[in-house]
Formats: sequence, structure tokens, C-alpha cells
Amino acid sequence: MSKDRPAILSSHPEQIRIEWVHGLPPFTLEVFHATGNDAVSETTDLTDYQTIKCTQTIGQTSTPLRYHLYSVSLSNTEWAPGDYAIYLSDVIGNVAYRLLTKVDSDSPDEPSKLSALKVIRTLLEERRIDGLFDNRQLLGDLVVAPYLTKLLMRKVHCSSIQELFN
Repeated sequence: MSKDRPAILSSHPEQIRIEWVHGLPPFTLEVFHATGNDAVSETTDLTDYQTIKCTQTIGQTSTPLRYHLYSVSLSNTEWAPGDYAIYLSDVIGNVAYRLLTKVDSDSPDEPSKLSALKVIRTLLEERRIDGLFDNRQLLGDLVVAPYLTKLLMRKVHCSSIQELFN
């Protein structure tokens, strides 16, 4: 979750989906205004996860790996445009930090899930991450997503995990 530059979130999705794979539950997620350190939200006792299957290839050998993908959805309808700091901590004190910038959308038309999938696929092919967070938000909860959306997002998650270890 820690990155050098903030993720950008448009006003379209009313729920922000935060996902992560490392740490020891239960987790606490806190959101603050980045400038004034005023608390916006706090969610505690996060333990729910999905299992995702990835493949690690070294040379000619492929090894199946399983990860716990933890997640939480937050309502952002009361958030004004601006910068926010997100802190995720686990039971033993590890903390991940991410800046998030909420912007007003330029278009009154909500982008479709199909266009979000196209953008995500293009970003994966080009090995770019700018725009990935915002477009991921448009897909919503993967538990109820169509099968092809789940496959693409598994590739996104597995690629992200592999980047952590390279």
C-alpha cells in the first residue's frame, strides 16, 4: 500500500475498496485529512479475506502460491476533494501508509465497468500503475463480479504481489 505519490480517486465510486495481502489480523484502517490530521474514519477488527492463487515462475519451474487478500470498503460520500492519509495497521504494530487525493470528476457521466476493465488491461500491458486505483474502484466487490473481471483482477493482484518481491 505504501507508494511515493498519492493515488487519485474521482468522485464517482461511493465506496472505496482498499485491498492488501501482508500483515497479521485483526487490522485497523484509519483515514485522516492529510493537512490537519483530523480523523475521517476508523475501521477496526478487520479479518475477512479471500484466497487468491498466483503462479511464481523461476526458470522452467512454476510454483502455485496462495495469498490471503484482505479488503475493506469505505464510504466516501462525505469526503470533500483534497488529500487524505490512509493508515493500515496489524495486530503486531506493522503500519502501511498511503496518500489518496480525491478529485471532482470532470464528467457528469459515470464511467462504465467495461471501460475500467479496458484501462486496467492496458495499464497491465504497459506495466504502469497510474490510474489503476481509480479504475479498480469502479469494479466494486469482486465476490459478485463476472468471471472475466475476477480473472483480470487476479492478474492485477498477482502482478502487484510479485512486484513486492522483485
